[in-house]
Amino acid sequence: MSKRFAIGIDGGKKTGFAVWDRSMHEFMKLESCDFWTAYKYVVDHFTPKNAELFIEDPSQNKPVFMKKGVRNNKAFSKVAQNVGGVKRETNLLIEGIELEGFDVKRIVPRKGSLTKIKAEPFRNITGYEGITNEHSRDAAMMVFQR
Repeated sequence: MSKRFAIGIDGGKKTGFAVWDRSMHEFMKLESCDFWTAYKYVVDHFTPKNAELFIEDPSQNKPVFMKKGVRNNKAFSKVAQNVGGVKRETNLLIEGIELEGFDVKRIVPRKGSLTKIKAEPFRNITGYEGITNEHSRDAAMMVFQR
């Protein structure tokens, strides 16, 4: 039997956080928050027996390389630094949650996947009428009906 809650986390400066209640077939929580709020919510409200986590893991993507013809080294360096920060933060989150005994499925980000969906199609697919942003929708689509 699967665990009651599927928790999706899309790490970053604004961490997407979604809790799908499998028995009620609805989102129990859907928001953007910081790293520590997501971590604390998981360990304070769930147990390894009733929840599994799906965390987008960008460390499985290719490294960032300078594209031919790009002349703005400063902008490229900033992007590369941000990507590196997200990768490290996500790895720490995964390691911390695994140390608490939770099952974590690492989700590889893919271009064109349903984790990158706009607000209106998200509403149509999920029926969720609350306020969302790109981060919370990314987290939600990792666990919707899973």
